[in-house]
Amino acid sequence: MNRPYDVTSKDLLEISPADWLAWLGQPRPPELVRAIDADVSTISMSADKVLFVDDPSPWILHIEFQSSRDAELPLRAMVYQILLRHRHGVPVVTVLLLLREQADGPELTGELELSAPLGRSWAFRYEIVRLWQQPVELFLKGPPCLIPFAPLAAVDEGTLPRVISEMKKQIENVHPETQARKLWAACTILMGMRYSTEVIDKVLPIMINLKDSSTYWLIHDQAVAEGLQTGRQEGRQEGLQAGQEIGVVRGRAEQSQATILRLGLKKFGPPPEGAMAKVSAFDDQIKLNALVERILDVNSWEELLAGQ
Repeated sequence: MNRPYDVTSKDLLEISPADWLAWLGQPRPPELVRAIDADVSTISMSADKVLFVDDPSPWILHIEFQSSRDAELPLRAMVYQILLRHRHGVPVVTVLLLLREQADGPELTGELELSAPLGRSWAFRYEIVRLWQQPVELFLKGPPCLIPFAPLAAVDEGTLPRVISEMKKQIENVHPETQARKLWAACTILMGMRYSTEVIDKVLPIMINLKDSSTYWLIHDQAVAEGLQTGRQEGRQEGLQAGQEIGVVRGRAEQSQATILRLGLKKFGPPPEGAMAKVSAFDDQIKLNALVERILDVNSWEELLAGQ
């Protein structure tokens, strides 16, 4: 199941695929790099993001975002690479991009050695980027699609306000405004992997000038529902069974609310006054699922919430 952190990261990659290639040390003109279908339909699985690089000898860059530990990740990445090469007929380079330290493990060495009792052993090689080890300047001075990852680089809580201020200077130059809002929302969701609610609430006013604006609260509520709630659920395994069951139900509702707000923002634009409060008040999962599906059939927030 895709976690909100991974989904957000993949959305950012789509903004400017060529900039990601340049960040990984392979700069190319934008017209030579495009995202392609990541489905490997031979079996029921899909890679995270796949970029086709139209060099004289074309090749594919497969980026796999990871926010939690998966001991089978190298094996899974190898399967993706083999299937992608079979489907597209070009060499494939695999990069595992670890979003936080919890995704790391001793099995991630850059090489998966496979023994072959009846033949030669061989190895699958891949690249690893550990985001928390990366200099923050790479993101502050990089293209807009990389800016939201700056708080996850080599940053601590003490320097976070300065980093957010630098991010703001960069994002203020991003046009159109809808893309700037998308970058801030992505930043807030991603910060939920590392920072507490209190820390994020302190820096949010730096990000948004008008704290009472609908944009501020859209970003805030989306972060809480998608990022912080998921982080708390991952970090707390204790508690009574009854409490855990209640938490699961609430978590699903909050995730559905965040999905409605995110998709609604993308399709209809900023919500009118009162719309977010109405969505946040829904706790019936059946009704929430119906609203998610209804987004496909209507053209405005008013139509979406009519009769609710």
